[in-house]
Amino acid sequence: MAETMQKQRFLTINIIVRKLERFIYSSLHKAGSVREVGTLKFFREKYNRRNVTPEKVTKSYEGSEQFLLSVGKAYLLEAATSFWGIEKLDDQPTEYVPPAGIAHMTKEKKKEYFNLVIGKFVDEYIIPDPERENELQINSTKEGSFEADRVRFYGLNMIELFVFLMQLIDTTKEGDGRRNNINKKRLLQYFKSSSSCQNYSVEMFTSIAQVEAMLSEEMAHRLTWGQFVNWNGGQGRNIACDMAQEICNRVSKDVVKGMGANKTTKAMVRASRAAAGVKQVVQAMEKASDIKKNSNKHSHKKSDEDELLMFQDLRKLRPFAIISGRHHNHFHDIALSPTSTIDMSNFFKWLQKHKRQISMGFKK
Repeated sequence: MAETMQKQRFLTINIIVRKLERFIYSSLHKAGSVREVGTLKFFREKYNRRNVTPEKVTKSYEGSEQFLLSVGKAYLLEAATSFWGIEKLDDQPTEYVPPAGIAHMTKEKKKEYFNLVIGKFVDEYIIPDPERENELQINSTKEGSFEADRVRFYGLNMIELFVFLMQLIDTTKEGDGRRNNINKKRLLQYFKSSSSCQNYSVEMFTSIAQVEAMLSEEMAHRLTWGQFVNWNGGQGRNIACDMAQEICNRVSKDVVKGMGANKTTKAMVRASRAAAGVKQVVQAMEKASDIKKNSNKHSHKKSDEDELLMFQDLRKLRPFAIISGRHHNHFHDIALSPTSTIDMSNFFKWLQKHKRQISMGFKK
């Protein structure tokens, strides 16, 4: 068992985020849907996002992630306008209008009203209940026969996964190990729901088992809270440890490159060990000399403009206005939520099977 434990791989934060992004693209991006307004493929081609690589997210993970966030924001804004009965962004709401004199209410009353209204929004658009959604669609259909609105389902899938992606990003920034463990349990269900992500579900289950049962209390604590680093201090300024390691590797390579032809194994090892200190000395010198660092960011088009244009496209589509039988041609059977397709009986059998396999020191 000890030998098996040494061979186990621990999932890092960046790997988890990349796996979720692959899952989102495999679920909501299809090459043939380029003419279907509101789909990821439609927005990618219309707004010329060439730095988005759905087939291989790691090839351009920054562009792929930013694109998902942009489309998600547009859908969330469309959901908000539908919920509050707003036609244009500068209009006043016609639904759930705040009570008169709310500005003069106590903080507790404001919080109570906020939780009530936002709770209804979350129940309808972020984490929709299947029975409630089915009843809502039936009541909104004037025709005799009822057929689910799959365009609405696509939008609800997009919002649910977008909000969860933001949850993972925020978990990293806050350095919240406990929330990270909870996120893994949600990811397990997402990956299990997709036939193309079954290997991810096994990895996620193994990662959960490591923290909950397999590792010592000390090691589980380190695995929970030791995945984040904060170099500069301050709340919400953590980064993932594997990202920090990539930065350190890049700094070491820069130091070695500066050695010119004087590269021996011993010299490179010495230079690599000193890389972090060299960087701190350089930064202190530049700060004292008021030397401004040249920007090394890639020149990307501002996403704010595209997000507003995406929102305008969605205003024409009205994805959340229930229309019986409506669907995107390439997503004609999409479910209300990725987890809606999970057979819980088979899922628990799968869990029991892998619990036995992990306890014996292997997984399939």
